[in-house]
Amino acid sequence: MPQPTIAAIESGGQDPRFKTLLTLIESCGQELAAIPRPGEGIDRTQIEQMLRLTPEQRLRSAGDNARALQRFLGTARR
Repeated sequence: MPQPTIAAIESGGQDPRFKTLLTLIESCGQELAAIPRPGEGIDRTQIEQMLRLTPEQRLRSAGDNARALQRFLGTARR
């Protein structure tokens, strides 16, 4: 790869295409891997809603959920 191309990429004057980036990475003895980010794809809306509640409201919600779970488990055993 021509040195001016590398200089342009390093200085931010040029964005390399994927193939060019891959060539540079491999020439350094490295490899490019796609790794999923932890937490990606998680719907955070319920977490955000709970964080807006006061501690008392969170406890009340936990109690309501526990009672609903007990009712559900009671009907599931029948």
